[in-house]
Amino acid sequence: MSWFIYPEDDASIQAVLKRRATQLKAEINDLSSKGITIDTDVQLEYRDVEEIRQKLATREERYFEVSHYFSLYSPDKEKMSEEGKKYEQKVS
Repeated sequence: MSWFIYPEDDASIQAVLKRRATQLKAEINDLSSKGITIDTDVQLEYRDVEEIRQKLATREERYFEVSHYFSLYSPDKEKMSEEGKKYEQKVS
């Protein structure tokens, strides 16, 4: 079993977060212009995205890519396949 943890490029994450913030802000503005009550989940998600963007920009937080590798060994191919499926179900 092995774990790989390495920092991700902040610029690419910032771009994804900016796009999501723009989508959410547009949805909020559209709903408010139509006089429809804005879903609190949308407002909370927008606030969370903006908070994460700010923390990444100030280096208060970092984004990491994590990979987990697990090796299974068995002389029986069917048993190994079965064990692999069990492990994937536990991880997913």
